[in-house]
Amino acid sequence: MRPVVAAVLVSVLLGATGSDACSVLQFHWSGLGAHISGLWNALPAIYGSNGSVYLDNSEFPYMCTEGGGWHDYFQTDAGFLEPWTPALEATQSCAYYTYGEMAKASFDIGISHVQSLFDPGMSWQLQPSVQKEVDAALAVLDSYAKPTIAFHVRGGDKATEDQILGRTTTKPEDLINTFLDNYVGVRGGTCVLIGDDQAAISEAEQLALKYIGCTIARPSKYYRSKGHHQASFNSLPLHDRCRETKQLIKDLEMMAHADYFVGSSTSGIPIIIATLRMTVYMKPQVTYADVSYDDMGARIRRYFGTGGFKNVSIASIKEAGIGKESIRRSMHRNMLAAASL
Repeated sequence: MRPVVAAVLVSVLLGATGSDACSVLQFHWSGLGAHISGLWNALPAIYGSNGSVYLDNSEFPYMCTEGGGWHDYFQTDAGFLEPWTPALEATQSCAYYTYGEMAKASFDIGISHVQSLFDPGMSWQLQPSVQKEVDAALAVLDSYAKPTIAFHVRGGDKATEDQILGRTTTKPEDLINTFLDNYVGVRGGTCVLIGDDQAAISEAEQLALKYIGCTIARPSKYYRSKGHHQASFNSLPLHDRCRETKQLIKDLEMMAHADYFVGSSTSGIPIIIATLRMTVYMKPQVTYADVSYDDMGARIRRYFGTGGFKNVSIASIKEAGIGKESIRRSMHRNMLAAASL
């Protein structure tokens, strides 16, 4: 959809649903990844189209101070993502949205944070104290042997969610297979394993050592050995939620800055990583690989015959030998050679 058409539809949508004075986006009890994606999906529609944008943090579990929220971690400008307070509510008449409603509206209109003129970097400005911790984590990442290959290993309640939604759960071998197929000639370096499920991470570590030959780095350890469970997180004491949120932000930054990243878009985290890499840190799109094989990097690699065919498995590598060209890649290479004669 052309930007002008999208802008007109956005104006119609907003004009029909609320005041022109300002907008309030309501957070809820779900995961941080869902909130960030929801915010980024909503902002193309409401930023600049409906006055100031406020955040209702009253049901946002990620905070460091009583009454805090998004601004505990991210800097906000006047009228842009400031907390919605009872004092503001008493004096301002604003359109009120949930981030889920606005994400659906953006989808229906046909825009998203990577298709619009909105820059996610506008909202990704860390508080100085958080930035200091992130800089220390990135210094550790920079000390690792290159290339750095970050894997997001998700477990916890994701399997239950997958079952409800009827989708296949991503396993550690899926992440390793995705890397091997998309980055045929890349071996060694450091595999940075970040996630919530310690058993899944251990399995990914064994596979990475055997098939990639990388040094293993596990820079953080999730507080819950069985993985993330949202209700359990929401019930933690405030200081624990604050600590774990800062750690997640550091993990996000490390994955966004690594030389390569592999994840699964069945989780919200890799979608955030892809956006940060593409729009904030300007990483080449081919350095990101998704288990879905629907990412731009996989499409580019398939076009040029350099990977992304989804035809490599741990079993086939055992039989064919690490580093050997896949059959489909060899066929594509031969076709290109014949066409050039």
